[in-house]
Amino acid sequence: MASFIDNDNYSKEQKVALIDEVVKLYKEFVASDDYIPYLQMERDKWVIDYRMQEHWDAGYEEGLRLARVNRSRLERLKEAKLLINGKYQRDDLEWLDECNEEQLGKVVTLVFKDLTYDELKEKIVE
Repeated sequence: MASFIDNDNYSKEQKVALIDEVVKLYKEFVASDDYIPYLQMERDKWVIDYRMQEHWDAGYEEGLRLARVNRSRLERLKEAKLLINGKYQRDDLEWLDECNEEQLGKVVTLVFKDLTYDELKEKIVE
């Protein structure tokens, strides 16, 4: 098996000539009026990419926070439904889905008081 070095297509003279041509083109480009705008565009791309990543990270963290809050609310809702269903044997608890965190917190204290189902519902919703 022939190695890269032994390949005649890439003789030392060809490589040197190719390198010289590339270096010449690079020097011409750096000396041209296109180089500074190119650098500015590259810098702008990096800044945009960096800011997009920052905003994505912030949005991801906010999404995680909201998911934790929502999961917490869903757990409280489930607990409230279990408590009310356990005490009053009622299945029509859809009205609890509309309750906020404060109202769901009231369920725990009010369910242990001597209230009828309608009184409990009225005190929670108010």
